[in-house]
Amino acid sequence: MEQQVKKILIVDNTASTREILKEALINDGYDVVDEVDNGKDALLKYALLHPDLVTIDINLPKENVLEICRKIKTIKNPTPIKIIIITPFLELIDPLSAKLAGANVVVKDKAYIFLKESIKEIFTK
Repeated sequence: MEQQVKKILIVDNTASTREILKEALINDGYDVVDEVDNGKDALLKYALLHPDLVTIDINLPKENVLEICRKIKTIKNPTPIKIIIITPFLELIDPLSAKLAGANVVVKDKAYIFLKESIKEIFTK
């Protein structure tokens, strides 16, 4: 049986970071269904596109990433959503708070290898 390509939504306020992440994910065989730069658009696109995974940058200006994660989890989706929070410093977020908000994992940016491994692990569970 052929495995379905996993759909990913990228949420990051920096265009260059979105582009780098998009290219890396596409090269790894994922379908980047869209990329947005704020939480409001993330919620709209999530509801419309039903991705399998959302990657979200912790540094969205004037937005609470944990609240966005909570709201994403309330939107009905045919498959259980998976969320990865990306942060420059792991000290910026409490892992338990992230889990309680619905994030599957928190990874440090600038290290795509960690994100890549986290995505692979999430999709094999």
